[in-house]
Formats: sequence, C-alpha cells, structure tokens
Amino acid sequence: MSVELISESIATDHGRVSSVKYTVIDSHTGAPNDIVCVTREAYDQLAASAGRKTLKFDDFIKVLRPFMMGRLAADDIPDAFVILDSDRSGKIALKELAAFIPIIIPGGTEAMLMQHMKKIDGNYDEQLDSTEFTNFIMRGIGRDIVLQRH
Repeated sequence: MSVELISESIATDHGRVSSVKYTVIDSHTGAPNDIVCVTREAYDQLAASAGRKTLKFDDFIKVLRPFMMGRLAADDIPDAFVILDSDRSGKIALKELAAFIPIIIPGGTEAMLMQHMKKIDGNYDEQLDSTEFTNFIMRGIGRDIVLQRH
C-alpha cells in the first residue's frame, strides 16, 4: 500500500496570497497523483458566477489547507472550523460546508457532501461538531472531498 505525501506551495504578491498549490505524491513511486491549484483571480471569478454562497478567497485557503494537508495541518483545524461555522452554532451544517465546495468542485452537490459527512457524524444530526470535524480532517475525508474520491 502506498502512502500519500502532500506538497504545499504558496505564492504571494505584495504580502497577499495570490495562489496555492497542493500536490499529492505517491510515496512509493514519487509520482504526483493529484494537483490542486487555486489562484485568487480564478477563485474570485468563479465565486462571482457560482450562484450560491461562497467563502472569501482568504478564508477559502484557510479551510483548504487542513482539507488537503490533513494531520500535517492539525493546528489549522480550529480556524477552519470557525470559518465554516458561519452561524456560530458550534456545529458545521451541510449548507455551511457547501459554501466551501462550489469553487473546488463546481459540480459538487449537497448529497455528495452528506455521503462524506455520514462517515464521521457519530450522532447522526447531519452536522459536524468540533470533534467530528477534527476527525473528518484527520482521517483524510476532507482531502477525499476535494479530490472527488468516494
């Protein structure tokens, strides 16, 4: 079984993040399996035409980092949780999680998100509390969503 390694590249322009790139590398072969690259300009254009609520680019990349890096970005999980919990209920509802998805997965659906949420939603309330969200990230489920894995 191969282990995935994650490479992160961040480009800045005048102190602002202009793009992020995550490369998933197969540790056995050294070959890149998947690449996720998002520029501020492309994100803003897609967000403007998404037709639903999206995150600001700076918030989006703060959420994307733990989604992609998993355990390697454990310190970033609490900030990502706060960003996604837009109603400050202490839980991330499906619609709140959906605000992250339209740019990275333009055809992503709430049903697809729910399928992944059910893997970790221990109390079956269709929301993720802080502990569930941490487990969601640490188990790589966030990365599976971004890379559209089932």
